[in-house]
Amino acid sequence: MSRDYGGRDRAKQAKYGYVFGRCHPEQSNTNKVTTIESRISQAPVAAGDCNFLSVPPPSSVYPHPQGDVSVASSLDSIPSISSASSQHFKLNCHQVMNRVGTTLIRFSQRSTFHGLNHLAQARSAHRRIFWLAISLFASIGFFTNLYFLIYKYMQTPILTNVLHDAQPFIYPDVTFCFVNSIYFPPRNSSAYQELVRHFSAYDQLVAKGLNNKIKLSDYLYMQPHANYTHPAWSAVVQCHYQHQPCNWQHFDVRRLWPWGSCFTLNATKMNMKRDIRHREIKKKFRPDFKLIIYKALDRPADFTRDLHNGVDLPPGIALMIHEPGTFPPRDECAIVNGCTQVDIKMTWVSHLAHLSKCSSKRDILDLFDIGSGTSYSVLARQADCIDTIVQQSVALECHCLIHSLPISNNISHLDFCFNGRFNISYLNDCLLRSQAHFSVEHCFLDLCEHFSMTRVVSQSSYPGIRDRFTHRDWLRVLAGIEVSELEHFGNTSDLAEKALLPHANATGPPMRLTEVVRQGRVDLLNTDFVERNFLMLRIQPSGFFMDKVLETVEYPLSHLLSDIGGCVGLWIGASLITLFECVDLVLDMAESWSMRVVGPLRLTSRWKAQADQKRYHLQRMLVEQQRLWVTGFDGRLLDPGQTVRQMG
Repeated sequence: MSRDYGGRDRAKQAKYGYVFGRCHPEQSNTNKVTTIESRISQAPVAAGDCNFLSVPPPSSVYPHPQGDVSVASSLDSIPSISSASSQHFKLNCHQVMNRVGTTLIRFSQRSTFHGLNHLAQARSAHRRIFWLAISLFASIGFFTNLYFLIYKYMQTPILTNVLHDAQPFIYPDVTFCFVNSIYFPPRNSSAYQELVRHFSAYDQLVAKGLNNKIKLSDYLYMQPHANYTHPAWSAVVQCHYQHQPCNWQHFDVRRLWPWGSCFTLNATKMNMKRDIRHREIKKKFRPDFKLIIYKALDRPADFTRDLHNGVDLPPGIALMIHEPGTFPPRDECAIVNGCTQVDIKMTWVSHLAHLSKCSSKRDILDLFDIGSGTSYSVLARQADCIDTIVQQSVALECHCLIHSLPISNNISHLDFCFNGRFNISYLNDCLLRSQAHFSVEHCFLDLCEHFSMTRVVSQSSYPGIRDRFTHRDWLRVLAGIEVSELEHFGNTSDLAEKALLPHANATGPPMRLTEVVRQGRVDLLNTDFVERNFLMLRIQPSGFFMDKVLETVEYPLSHLLSDIGGCVGLWIGASLITLFECVDLVLDMAESWSMRVVGPLRLTSRWKAQADQKRYHLQRMLVEQQRLWVTGFDGRLLDPGQTVRQMG
């Protein structure tokens, strides 16, 4: 007779509430205990995987019907919640998408963008398509307008502001050179004999074919010790600067190609300043610079050759009015003759330095004067940059100098390339090679601050001796030049032979001009000689002040931002509030992302602790079930058949 263990089983069920590891339906609500299978099946899935996880069947945790499976093997078959928590305990992807969708819908409903709220709240699909087209059109118009605004800002248009009479007038540098650069000393002087020897040396070079392309004046320019140019004591006859008398000693003399000696007034030698003094402004007269120049065009009768090898040179002077302290600009000279008056209007120009379209740094050039053998410094101009770079490149490659360019002091020891000492083929090759060693791109930048001048030139005949009856005055002027010649050429002068009529010395010994002035013989003056060899130059400012030109950005950054704001409001209806709405949207998206990633990580530690606790209780339950399956409720061993029937 078999024993009935139903009572004992029911007692165990009432005590533990389990039958073979399953929760009894009637005890589940009271004990609040759930099996590990149900917890795994109810656990949320990993993000991005919306399918439920496959859980091993409950039978995998039951012992083998033969009863030879240990408790450890039964425990190993249970899925580990702690190892799977990082994969399964995350928010559901549907929940994340729902949150994102809710955030976007809420943003579209309350946004101030044109058409976006209409697109979200449209009553039909046709209305939604209509508002979508409107929104796309507005976006295209906005970006097109934005492109043109940024393009205009990048072009950096300049607005020029002129401040009239902003500061007192500053006198510029005035430089004049003789177009006929060769000066003939008196015939009986040693200087004349030296000049004749230079002429013979040039003729020998031309006969040998070594100097066919060089003019006589260029050859004389390249001879350091050749005194062939007009001296300052002879050139400057009368001088007045700002109504103060001056003389030839107040001029700086430089030898410049192609004119030879050039003369620049140096106001500091007169202890005067360049700006107009206040007393002159109060007296209401314009300070000027007045100069009478002796050109010395006459030559000995036996010299009939063209000394300048050209028919394009008039018998005048080359006048250059330039910025104070700069090198005389040969490309801005004017050929004047007779009586010339120049009205100058000075303007101070200031460019914007931060646009990188001008050079804020002004170089100082250390140049060498071949006539005096001394060095001097000048402020660099835009054109001087190119000349200096070309000269340095030729000196580096050919070891010689170009005579038509300014000479730097550091290379003044080199010879000239076309003085007859260098082979022509060698010069052609090295000049071609030198072109690859220099770049003049940076020289095209203008200076950020410089002077600009406007000149008005007027001319008339001069001196008009017959019209004004100034014979006696001109005899005094010529007598003064004769005294200077006698002093500098060893008591030798032939000026009286040129300035007096031929019959003056027909009946007696040659007369001096000083003697003619003392005798009052005005009838002996050769008026044609005076009218050909003298000119008057007057330079005056057109006003007491000069203008100042300032540059400002026509389209600054503030205007760009203002136009962009208007463009945004016109096309897409955005404003500063819209910007904060976008920030709010970003914060909402960040919050959704934090709930997706950070939230499950925080829950994992709590779920892991709960899983470990349930695992401990499950282990005690399985040990108790193992004992019941083997011994029964009364403690006696059961056969395998009974165990199977109890399990069934």
